[in-house]
Amino acid sequence: MKHTCTMEAVTPLVFRGGRPFGEGSRDGGRFPWPSSTTGAWRTAWMREAGLGADRAAETLSHPVVGPFLMRKHSTGWELHVPMPADALRLDDGGGLVRLSPRLLPDGVGTDLPAGLLPLALPEGVGLSKPGRLPSFLPLRMLRDWDEGREVAVSDLPPNPSPFQHIRTSTHVGLERGRMAAEEGRLFQVQALDFERPRRVDGKGYETEAWCLAVRTASPLKSTLATVGGERGLAWLEEADPDPLSPSEGWVEQFRQVRRLVVTFLTPALFDGGWRPSWLGADGVGEPPGITGLRLRLVAAALGRWEGISGWDLAEWKPKPMRRAVPAGSTYWFDVESRPDDPNWPEHVWLSSWSDSAQDRLDGWGAVLPRSITAQEIES
Repeated sequence: MKHTCTMEAVTPLVFRGGRPFGEGSRDGGRFPWPSSTTGAWRTAWMREAGLGADRAAETLSHPVVGPFLMRKHSTGWELHVPMPADALRLDDGGGLVRLSPRLLPDGVGTDLPAGLLPLALPEGVGLSKPGRLPSFLPLRMLRDWDEGREVAVSDLPPNPSPFQHIRTSTHVGLERGRMAAEEGRLFQVQALDFERPRRVDGKGYETEAWCLAVRTASPLKSTLATVGGERGLAWLEEADPDPLSPSEGWVEQFRQVRRLVVTFLTPALFDGGWRPSWLGADGVGEPPGITGLRLRLVAAALGRWEGISGWDLAEWKPKPMRRAVPAGSTYWFDVESRPDDPNWPEHVWLSSWSDSAQDRLDGWGAVLPRSITAQEIES
């Protein structure tokens, strides 16, 4: 993966989530799934290559990872990542508090799956009700926190401006005989409106813009493409320099690491629900595509599962619903052996760890390796 393609809104980009009528549902407008941006990029690539619909299957072998949230500053693009599940904000007004795996005292047990350790607050941190956290934070801020520097809650950015606009519409299917709603045909749809830069009264447009980005193995010429619902227009362009490449010195930082902590930047799809199938019954296995890297699962911090579905254009019917591990979920692994290639960390960076090969090609389960200062298990 050596190419980063940005998708900058020309018209509002709309991403929908269907939900039953009423306020009890939690399935509303959300950050786009990989299927939305992967499909948009592959369609643009097919058009550039002159491929017809009869050769659409060929594009499925082109890996596309994302979407990632980017913010454009005067100095270039900056990656924002989902808030990791090991971060808490407590009401005492302090900074971020980290959950970490903790060995249990003698005579104490849990109902966790065999071999997994519970997560606990640091010693000396009192219990209080967790407060709200933004959905995303800059990668540089996450690195500061992982390296032991304090990140105050007041320093965290508010929820990015593209997500302040959620459209809600109500749909109904009528049964002609009764002129009443058909069974299951009364529902609401929420749409996340990813806006182009806003106009500032009398001062032109905002200088900072938000966009989506995907990581691909093939270049793409700059072009207009439709993305999301309502065929919103976006400008697709290869970013140069690449804002999604690892920072200088990153490989050396991870080369001899004993504990690998990864956070999913896109939802992950596993046959076993929350647990990757590439792990054996003993919790040890090699992540896909990284031969020689043997990991032992130590702990996991997960958000609530997300229902992933969509429309199958080939079969012209809804796709079966699948449960996904949400973005931001964090897994702790002990490194039991490393590949012979000293640059193996490059293969982990933004790689896809979902079970199915096609899901990996489609960008589900992209991981961010994290270098956490206190990597030893707290006793």
